[in-house]
Amino acid sequence: MPKARKTSRLSRLPSARTKQNKSNATVALAIAATVGLLLVLLLQWYWRDPNSNDSEERLNTLQTDQEEKRKQHHRKLTPEWIEELIESALKEGISPMSRASVEPIDREATLKKARKFVKEHKLKEAKFLYRHLLEYDPFDKEAAGEIKAIYRKQYPEGPQGTTTKNFTDNFFKVVDRRAKEENFVVNERPMTIKTIRPNLFVIDNFLSDDECDELIRLHDDIVRNRSTSPPLVCLQNDRFVEKSTIASHLIDGTCCLRPALSDYVSAHLNWSHSTSVCRHENELVDRIEMRIERATGLGHRHARDTQLLSYAKGVSYNDHTDCFYRHHVTDNDKTATFLTYLNDDGLDGGDTVFSRLKIGVKPQKGMAVVFYNFRGNECNIDMMHRSSVVHRGRKTILQKWYSYPDAPFLNERVVAPKIKERRPYQATVSCDYILGGGESSCRWYEIWPFPG
Repeated sequence: MPKARKTSRLSRLPSARTKQNKSNATVALAIAATVGLLLVLLLQWYWRDPNSNDSEERLNTLQTDQEEKRKQHHRKLTPEWIEELIESALKEGISPMSRASVEPIDREATLKKARKFVKEHKLKEAKFLYRHLLEYDPFDKEAAGEIKAIYRKQYPEGPQGTTTKNFTDNFFKVVDRRAKEENFVVNERPMTIKTIRPNLFVIDNFLSDDECDELIRLHDDIVRNRSTSPPLVCLQNDRFVEKSTIASHLIDGTCCLRPALSDYVSAHLNWSHSTSVCRHENELVDRIEMRIERATGLGHRHARDTQLLSYAKGVSYNDHTDCFYRHHVTDNDKTATFLTYLNDDGLDGGDTVFSRLKIGVKPQKGMAVVFYNFRGNECNIDMMHRSSVVHRGRKTILQKWYSYPDAPFLNERVVAPKIKERRPYQATVSCDYILGGGESSCRWYEIWPFPG
């Protein structure tokens, strides 16, 4: 048999260079481990809580500080910035005149079904179908004429309402009487009213936790269903539209950017969300409307649609009044405001601040705030308020506005505007300089937010 080849003993020994390399690697690993351990200990010390062993709160504080620093460098929404965004969009080859394709609907079948509902006196169902037709073709004369005929029967006083009956005196009488009571019961719910100012009140325990949770789900469902395409961006101030570089890209007769430019600009904006629930669209909302009347004297026939609002982290809404400056109380304006906080868990920030009164209300789930927006016959500037920035979590509220006239038509869902460029069921983001301030606030609406 052939002999196995002998291997030199010298060849089996590691060379001096190999030994040195292994030694260097061992030292490097030891140094890295030591540095890593020191870094972990340093981070634990930095995030320590002097009052507890829980470092999560310190970490959240650090993240909030970083978010605030990011916001400080965020561009303010000014006409100059909008001009820059439009210029960037055009450089990228976006055509401001482009329009989205829309799947056709069976108009004749839908119109026939709506007319059948009218004959059966199912007006709620009929109005839904007419509005559906007008979302796809806002110039459909037959659908527009037939839904207006329903409105004329339901609201003979017209959209402006009447002033033969108003809630003003009744509101103050009821609220003042309630505030003097230690507690009172409405729909088997014990409540208390606290007078913060003669026209500013807080009501504890107005909504239950389950009711708040149901309203949040309703709001989120509406937002999700209406967010299938980017919103139409509208700029509600002369400081925007007086700029020729902006005005030339607005949809004719509106303050809204054309759809393709709206798509581009909306990607750079932050906003709060507003969804609307009109009378007889949701049983819980209808019950809440009547509960408000019993608790405060705010008549349901004076109520506008119910708004469900949400503010994500980093979002706020700047100082404003709910009534228009120089409006009189008899005008069809927002005479009183009622809002209820729907959550407070994990929420930091989002206080309702009355700037001129130097009063802040911290959100508390189920608690309501009600205030009167007029002083005598004129809009009261002292009721200026804002929704402060949300530092952590999300703020969600229910809000209702009340008018001096008896105008139930204002609690009716509006018909789609006559704008060809608007996509069916397209949401709107409205941005405005609040009281002529330096920065705009934006809000997303699932219905057309402008009168007319």
